[in-house]
Amino acid sequence: MNNIEAVAKADIFPSEEIWEQCQNEPTEAYNLFVQFLQLKPRRSLSKLSQKTGVSFEVLNKYKTEFLWEQRAIAYDKYLLELERQEQENIIKEVCLRHAKQAETLQKLLLLPAQALAKKLEEGSIEDLNKASTEELLQHLYKVASLLKPLVEVERLSRGLSTENISNQTSEKVEIIITPATPDADSNTSN
Repeated sequence: MNNIEAVAKADIFPSEEIWEQCQNEPTEAYNLFVQFLQLKPRRSLSKLSQKTGVSFEVLNKYKTEFLWEQRAIAYDKYLLELERQEQENIIKEVCLRHAKQAETLQKLLLLPAQALAKKLEEGSIEDLNKASTEELLQHLYKVASLLKPLVEVERLSRGLSTENISNQTSEKVEIIITPATPDADSNTSN
């Protein structure tokens, strides 16, 4: 059993929060203890004495009798746990927000591709005749290149892997699409 557990089990503490006022602790001593806690991170009786005007000897008596050091350690651990929990909640909120944003952007990005697929299924491709095959491919390439990072953001935000380790290969496929220019066409005819 460590000192803090021993202090917590002592009869003078009414609750498990050993930094609260002890049953036999005078209000003056407890108020000085609270000020001692506020001197964090470098607590000392000398600083407390200077701040309050109470003699070092009186403070040392209270510190020893009411176990200020052990209570301060327990209080610091309690505050650290609260901070950790709050940080964990913030991280969860950020991840959830990022996942929702990525999901929304994916849906928006895929709308034109879904409309195109629907038109192809229905056989109504009159509108597609206005665009060249190259323009359609460039648009699909842009959508595809934007989709991957959004999927990664969503997966990471949800705590999922972005890699499929079992299916990894060393082969890479690279698609290069360059716009046709009149100069390029004239150079090939020479």
